[in-house]
Order: sequence, then structure tokens, then C-alpha cells
Amino acid sequence: MIRRFPVSIGVTIIIIIIIIIVIGYYYSQHKKNNIKNEKLMSIGKKQKGYGFHSFLLLLLLFLSFITSFFSRYFLFVCLFVWLLVSGTTIIINHSLIIIIIISLSIDSIHQNKKKKKERAKNRKPYLF
Repeated sequence: MIRRFPVSIGVTIIIIIIIIIVIGYYYSQHKKNNIKNEKLMSIGKKQKGYGFHSFLLLLLLFLSFITSFFSRYFLFVCLFVWLLVSGTTIIINHSLIIIIIISLSIDSIHQNKKKKKERAKNRKPYLF
């Protein structure tokens, strides 16, 4: 009997690949701009990177809304990647929002697990 992987593992792998591609694209653009004009980048670094960090924050928010597909560990991986990419000032600004998002996502994961257990108890046995 072959055991199939659940859909959530495939979806998480696809989204991790997309996040890696987006981060790679961001760093390649950052290096190109850094080579062209280092002085301007040092002044406008926070402003240019802010849009990308807010995009990652919105991605985390989106993932927290569809946590039935994702595990708690995947959200922590997204948070870790976001903390690596973002700067310290942006971490201070958004740390409260991130904590709220993660706590809501963990609560929704626990509620989904409880619902699945209740459904499994109430399910009628199959007749073969």
C-alpha cells in the first residue's frame, strides 16, 4: 500500500520555492543598484527595501489566513526568512504585528486540529 503525501506538503514546497526565487531576485536587484551608486543606496536603502519587507509581511498575513494548508513550522520558517531579509528598524516597527499574526495562526491551527479530531470521532465506519 503506497502512502500518499497530503496536499499541504506539496503546497508548502511550492511556496518555499517561490519565496526563495523572490528573495534571489531581490538580492540580485540590490547588488545591481549597489554597484551603480553606493552613496545613493546608503541614503535610500531603508526606503527602497521597505516595499519588499511590507510585501513579505503581507505574505505572512496571507499565510496566516490559510493556515489549514500550512503547519506551524512553515509559518516560523517564513518569519525567519523575513527577519533575515528585513532591516532592524523594520523589525522593530512590525514586531508587534508579526507576533499577533503568529499567535492567530497558531490558534487557528489548534482549532483546525480539534475540528478534525471531532470529525474523526463522529465519522461512521466504512462498510466493505
